[in-house]
Amino acid sequence: MPFDRVTLETPERARLLGLTERERQVLLLRAEAYPVAAIADRLAVEPRTVKFHLRNIYAKLGASESSQVGRQRVLRNYARLLTERAASNGVASNGVASVDNVAGMENVAGVAIVAEHPRVASLLFRPDRKLTDVLRHNRFTLSAEVMPPRNGGEQSAVLSQVEQLIAAGAHFLAVTKGAGGSLRGGSLPIAQVIKEQFGVPCIAHFTCRDLLPEEVENQLMDHHYFGIRNILALRGDPPDGQPDWEPRPGGYRYAHQLIDQIRRLNQGHYLVRPNFPPTPPGPSGLQPEAQSPTDFCIGCAVYPEHPDPHQRLDFFKQKLDAGAQFAITQMVFDPDAYGRFLDACERSGLDVPILPGTRILRSRVSARRTAEKYAVSVPKHTMRSLRSLPDPDANHRALDLFLALVNRLRHLGAPGIHVFVTDAAIACQALSHLAPTASKA
Repeated sequence: MPFDRVTLETPERARLLGLTERERQVLLLRAEAYPVAAIADRLAVEPRTVKFHLRNIYAKLGASESSQVGRQRVLRNYARLLTERAASNGVASNGVASVDNVAGMENVAGVAIVAEHPRVASLLFRPDRKLTDVLRHNRFTLSAEVMPPRNGGEQSAVLSQVEQLIAAGAHFLAVTKGAGGSLRGGSLPIAQVIKEQFGVPCIAHFTCRDLLPEEVENQLMDHHYFGIRNILALRGDPPDGQPDWEPRPGGYRYAHQLIDQIRRLNQGHYLVRPNFPPTPPGPSGLQPEAQSPTDFCIGCAVYPEHPDPHQRLDFFKQKLDAGAQFAITQMVFDPDAYGRFLDACERSGLDVPILPGTRILRSRVSARRTAEKYAVSVPKHTMRSLRSLPDPDANHRALDLFLALVNRLRHLGAPGIHVFVTDAAIACQALSHLAPTASKA
């Protein structure tokens, strides 16, 4: 039974009858100390709307005249009553009633699940926490990016790696998507396990290089049903040896086209089914179907060292205009290149979190190969300081250089560091060194 039809036993609980569904959502999130901006982002409303709801909530709960501490205490007390009521009625995800489960308890079509269907509710996958919320709640995030095993390989190895990275201090993880011809499937199930079983947010890479819009929509629904909410929307690189790649007829040539499709799904605009005109038809013919919206947090890739300084910003702006909400850079080893890119973005009004992505360089040989393959720069002093792998001091020197790079990126304004994992052991060492001070700017 929905909360507004429950007969509550005490006058205090009876006050809950006066809260609207949106007010309950705001109450539960605010009780967990979410700032107004984070609540607005999560509920897809303006911050002033959240403030309006909070004023109503305080008035209805008799806390208008209380201090901020007093109001927060009242909110937490009522949040506890709501979650207790939800738990007693069976509204839970995997048997656990929580603020996230009650505030965001939706079925796969976006319709609220109430206690009349406890069996259905218990079968749904928990929606992931959005990366924009994670970035707002941490001054400096630590994250890592893992690859699925090659087809036929055991997934236990990558999940063991995931466990180690989380234990070392990673706030969230990302799972790459094998480019066409790479023969690395499994990105979605690994991302789902990270989110569901390890309990940390996860970004699923999504590439559109080989897909038609219909296939994109179908695969995105798989992600949404599994509770995946963070998508890094990429075109995807052509397989090696195919420099003249062309998209399939009707497919996407650019990542911003994929981002736009995800944004439209978030607005509830789906592709038109063949031979099934929508009601009512639009003036220019068939219009996208209106269905329950998805709730994806959309990320994109950016290239601070793209050879054309105008295109590096223009391409980024196209992605933001299409709907991207955060960005992760191509590999960065030169902090000044990242700093110059942040300055250029600020001058152009491009204002979303931009996480610098990098990897730990362990030798001069690997540094040269990486710089050539990805067309990025490695500072001369870094090259001079690196050792050859047989050198017993190689890993220690690589770790020192990486920590110095992170420290410089932090001072330039990076919201966190995103580590592309090539060696789990040294990546865990690095995260362990950074974790004690990660939340301190």
